[in-house]
Amino acid sequence: MARFHDWDWAEAERGFLHALELNPGYAYGRARYANLLSGLGRHAEAIAEAERALRFDPQSLVVHVAVGDVLFLRAQYERSMDYYRRSLEIEPDFDSGHTDLARSLEHVGRHEEALAEFLKAQPLRDEQPPPSTGLAIYYARAGRRADAEAALARVLELSRRQFVSPYGLASYYSVIGDSGRALDWLERAYRQRDGTLVWVKVHPRLDGLRGEPRFRELLAKMKLDL
Repeated sequence: MARFHDWDWAEAERGFLHALELNPGYAYGRARYANLLSGLGRHAEAIAEAERALRFDPQSLVVHVAVGDVLFLRAQYERSMDYYRRSLEIEPDFDSGHTDLARSLEHVGRHEEALAEFLKAQPLRDEQPPPSTGLAIYYARAGRRADAEAALARVLELSRRQFVSPYGLASYYSVIGDSGRALDWLERAYRQRDGTLVWVKVHPRLDGLRGEPRFRELLAKMKLDL
């Protein structure tokens, strides 16, 4: 609640530290604490905490992905892929291993591989993956603009019937270079308390927005401008 809804970073950190004081070997808790630190831009601390979590539970799929994630958000894409691949060696059908590996492949320019990896984790229905801004992003990165627009249209259609993350839509528009729409969707994410907005300070898909005054204003409102 403190982290994903209230954006009370100090309270969220106190909660993690208290839990880890009670149980220093709680690997999952350490991995989630590393995620918090990463979202705040405290990358060195996040990587150290995630690696410590893995020493406590070296077979955990979730912890392997957590190490990969903090490295990804530090723009250490090649290193992050090592951990995602290790999770897939333990469990080849681990969806998060595939989707997060796809994201790192995207950021080193291996776009067709990224798309193929992402699709491994998507259940097909009527020979189509479910509506997803992620899928639209991978199509766009691969230069398949018509497929990207079709995937986006499915997401927008779904949004008329149920909640769809505005942050995800902002990420799509940021990737294709439409800063105005990206910022509109980020502001909607703020109003709707979209939980995935916790990554706004550090996610590389938003790098093209960082010089925008509206983006800096959003970070300030979320107390992420330090």
